Amino acid sequence: MTRYWIGRRVVGSCAIAGFAAFTGLEIARASDPGFWQLAPVFLVLLTMSSLAYRTLIRPSVDCDRERIVVRNARTEYTVAWGRVKRFAWNERSNRLSVVLTDGKQVCLEAFSVWPTLGRHDQVKDELERLLREAPRRADPVPVSERQSPAWAGSLVTMVVAAALLALGVEGLARLL
Repeated sequence: MTRYWIGRRVVGSCAIAGFAAFTGLEIARASDPGFWQLAPVFLVLLTMSSLAYRTLIRPSVDCDRERIVVRNARTEYTVAWGRVKRFAWNERSNRLSVVLTDGKQVCLEAFSVWPTLGRHDQVKDELERLLREAPRRADPVPVSERQSPAWAGSLVTMVVAAALLALGVEGLARLL
């Protein structure tokens, strides 16, 4: 299943490397860089890197004989194959979803945006083949849903905290 979203991960990694290069160039260009010259540059770097991670790198789907693990930007689902009824493509929202036996749907963000958009039939056929080959249990385990904390994966929070700490230390140093 990896081949369907590997291109997006490469683009996300290149974007993060590009943001890091931009930061390096801005630091090299500044003569005697101080906190106020560097803070906005680092804030842009970490904001854009966090966004690239959340939208391009994090969403993925892993399958094995027992279950399918869906990692969306903010949630992670573990679904036993016995709970999967089918896979559906919503034309209006351009979303591929797992339809569960109880009627609920779990969106597969890894296959719902570029570069897999347009190849949804191939992805859906592959997932349905895995579903047919998976062993079925009479009493499947419930769907596990895990929300990531609001601050998890967000480098922006750490940057803002570091900037406030640095500002406080610099202000305290100037007072003394």
